[in-house]
Amino acid sequence: IVLLEAYRGTAGVKIGEAVTKGDLLVSGITESRVQTNLFTDADAYVVARTEINVQTRTPKKVTEYIPKTKKIWSVYFLGKEIFPPKEREGDCYTHRSRLTINGKTLPFGINYRIYTTYEKKEKTVSKAEAELTAISEYAIESYNKTKHAQVLSSDVKMEHTEDAVIISGKYTCYENIGEVSYFEIEETYDTEPLPE
Repeated sequence: IVLLEAYRGTAGVKIGEAVTKGDLLVSGITESRVQTNLFTDADAYVVARTEINVQTRTPKKVTEYIPKTKKIWSVYFLGKEIFPPKEREGDCYTHRSRLTINGKTLPFGINYRIYTTYEKKEKTVSKAEAELTAISEYAIESYNKTKHAQVLSSDVKMEHTEDAVIISGKYTCYENIGEVSYFEIEETYDTEPLPE
């Protein structure tokens, strides 16, 4: 603990003490002059020197989906489609063209359908591309974990394995470690009858 300002409640720790997650820092229970307990909402600002660890693992293999298209034609004659294509898998775009003479659409024309399927393919990226992707992912992750802290020092290392780029960082920070924790009061009743 490097700073502790208790606005309401009683401090449970002192500056210079080491604490762990879950320790009671400031209590909402205070003792009055007449030795009774008073309950209040504890309010404090507690800053501690902490260590934040960040690690990201970016695979060197990526999955690509390569589109493949196939166009299939058919004839439209007197309201019926001649040689209609059989149904296929994939996304389908249908286009219909009708013969128009003097502004009147006749029951003749052609149709075509474009079917798009996607082939899944694994690709190993270059070292430079893998490092760039890993640095980008690490930058986002480290920002999210340290955005509420004042970073004093950092130690970041990049490591290449056979299938991934691993970036590990250790940050020494000052951060507000106070968290609100609610307690419940349970009323108990004596089950024995009162003496007469």
